Amino acid sequence: MSTIIQKPVDPMHAIEPGWKIRDLYEGQFVYLGAPYTHPDPAVREARFRAVTERAARLMLAGLVVFSPITHSHPMRQYGLPVEFEFYRRSARAFIEASAAMVVLKLSGWQESVGLGEERQLAEELGKPILWLEE
Repeated sequence: MSTIIQKPVDPMHAIEPGWKIRDLYEGQFVYLGAPYTHPDPAVREARFRAVTERAARLMLAGLVVFSPITHSHPMRQYGLPVEFEFYRRSARAFIEASAAMVVLKLSGWQESVGLGEERQLAEELGKPILWLEE
């Protein structure tokens, strides 16, 4: 069973008294999930920018971050699909290799099929899940 921390998490804010996300995972690889797929390309672009900005902040705080949206969104111009089904295999590989999953709670996170599958996979693999407010 994974450790699910439901409190808002930020590299500079405590998760538990005396602990910060960077204290727990500094130098370790974390998987940063967020909702992405949406029929409106402007929403996908906004989500890409938001998760990429947060990935950069986490990296500046000392974490090693993989953000599948940051990685894949620019490749859409070369024919990559939007739907999570295409990314399922790579998501599994990166989540398996990660120390924890960090979920950025952008608008639509609760309805996101892909993010839901990523969270379920992290739980099955016993990965801690940390939550970042938008």
